[in-house]
Amino acid sequence: MGDHWRFENYKIGWIKNEEQEYAYQEDNYLWSTVWDKRFKSNQQYKAFVKNVEKFGYNNVEKAIIKEVPKVLKLDFIRLFFDCEYNILSLWDDKPQLYILIHGVKK
Repeated sequence: MGDHWRFENYKIGWIKNEEQEYAYQEDNYLWSTVWDKRFKSNQQYKAFVKNVEKFGYNNVEKAIIKEVPKVLKLDFIRLFFDCEYNILSLWDDKPQLYILIHGVKK
C-alpha cells in the first residue's frame, strides 16, 4: 500500500457504477496507520528511527501519529481479532515503515 501513496493519480479501490473509486479518503483507515507502544522495542522500528533522524525527526512515535489522518490502536484490533504483527523498515535514503498485521477473527 505504501507505494500507492507516491502517485496521486493512482487509483486503488473498487469498482462502483462502472468506474474505479479512489480508496484513499481522509476519513478511512487506508490512509492511516496502526500503533502500539510495544512497537518501540522492535528492532525494525529502531532501524527506522535511525534512518529518519537524519531528516529532523526526534520523536518518531509522535510524528507518525501526527502525520496520518487516523491512528488505529492495536489493542482495539485485538478486541475482535487474535493477531500478530511484524515490522519492516526499508530504504535508508527514503525510509518507510511497514507494519504487517495478521489477524484471525475471534
